[in-house]
Amino acid sequence: MSKTVQILANGDFQIVNTNDKTGKVDDAVVFKAEPALEHGALGRVLGQTIKTAGTFRAAACSFLALVYACPRLDGYRGNGDRATGILSKEFKASVRDAEALVVDQLVEEGALKLPKGNAEEHKQAWLSGLRDDKNYSNAKNTTNKYFALVGMNCVTMAGILVPVPVMQAEIAAVVAKRATDSSFAAMFRAIREKMDGGTIDEDDAVDSLAYARELYETLNGIVNGIAADATAARSGVDVAANAAAEKAAQSSKNTEAATV
Repeated sequence: MSKTVQILANGDFQIVNTNDKTGKVDDAVVFKAEPALEHGALGRVLGQTIKTAGTFRAAACSFLALVYACPRLDGYRGNGDRATGILSKEFKASVRDAEALVVDQLVEEGALKLPKGNAEEHKQAWLSGLRDDKNYSNAKNTTNKYFALVGMNCVTMAGILVPVPVMQAEIAAVVAKRATDSSFAAMFRAIREKMDGGTIDEDDAVDSLAYARELYETLNGIVNGIAADATAARSGVDVAANAAAEKAAQSSKNTEAATV
């Protein structure tokens, strides 16, 4: 199944799902376009952390659209690692810096009101509250990838917010598809990583150790068998090579004797 993103004449977005085997369109889902909030409305919504009827999501994405418009992020646009889809620490740090700059901009415009007192402390406290909000962090996770991997801002030139499912589809389209590693080594590695990340109770540890020893003996036998086969194969090659060398030497001697 492949997905194609289209922008309709009325500005709405559409994801078309096409069957890769038949080439036929299975379905097309339309996502209603939402205009980005103007700065005054954006500041009021974020400041009051309203989370009803998608308003907060629209405000969060509108705020993030201003973040990605910051010139200091230009070098990261579309330059993310598409092979893994993992975003660099440097990019994430720069986004945090840009968030602070956007807050400064909104405060200067009067669109966002912060408590009186130490301006920097209030700004950082406000940003911490925003970043701790799951709705904001989820939106930011998607828009970060959309910017770094796809190279697009989450708002169009016409001031329309790109729907989250549309961004996700475009992200999936550019990130390299990796085959699932179903090897035994991958399974053992996953077990080790799970053990590294937590604790194991006493009974489970005892039972697991018994299985681990059995697995070790089995794998050790397989590896030793492979090594023995390789040694035998090399020995066979050496014997054949020595025989060929002896035959060539004897042939040379016979030729010299015949010449004499």
